Amino acid sequence: MKKLMLLGLAVFGLASASSVPAQAASQSTKLPVSYQGVWYGYVGRTKQHGKTYYEVDKMTITNIRLTVADMFSSNQNLTHQKWQYSLVLPLAITKKVNQKGHERYVLRANAVKFAGSALPTLRQKQVKVNGKKTTALWLRAEGDNTYAFRRPLRTHSWGPDNYFN
Repeated sequence: MKKLMLLGLAVFGLASASSVPAQAASQSTKLPVSYQGVWYGYVGRTKQHGKTYYEVDKMTITNIRLTVADMFSSNQNLTHQKWQYSLVLPLAITKKVNQKGHERYVLRANAVKFAGSALPTLRQKQVKVNGKKTTALWLRAEGDNTYAFRRPLRTHSWGPDNYFN
């Protein structure tokens, strides 16, 4: 479901690129360095021709672009990943601060504003992974919470852990 959400975001952003006003990009803010770089989200596992594969989304975030590469590995520890395809989205980023002072960043593909509930937002959060607290990138879109980490981990799946075909 998360993969479809990212794909839908990409398609919508690319389809509406010609209708984006030039001034919208100037209103965007810079993303903090701690949010930028490479993040990995575990999608789940699938079985093809009797062999189990583990799918990972590799996200590279900059101030102007989000690149999502769909990767897969036959190793449980998610090493030796192989590329399947990539999506590249130009971004406009808006910073929001609530009354408690918590910052979140709203991503807009090609500066197109979606319905309020569909705006993807980013926030960093401490989550437990194997008993240790780890900083994760918390992505919230369309009411779903997903987490991405600086290295590939098989925790906090973006989809059903088993989606056997």
